[in-house]
Amino acid sequence: MFDKKSFIASLKHETKIITHLAGQLTADRLGYRPTAKQRTTEELLQYLTIMGSAATIYAATGTWDHWDALAEKSKT
Repeated sequence: MFDKKSFIASLKHETKIITHLAGQLTADRLGYRPTAKQRTTEELLQYLTIMGSAATIYAATGTWDHWDALAEKSKT
């Protein structure tokens, strides 16, 4: 069963992986875009920084009203 403790542990593990991978990037690679319709590396990192929070808030509230504010915050 996937309980609150498992969910938090999973988010912490994913955060650790993302942080490690992001630390391997150099500034000149942030603009890399695999194809014209895909996100740049920087846009992907911005998305990944809010996904855990956004999903958690959605699970608690049942709405995505918070998405725009989180997306703007991720750009900083």
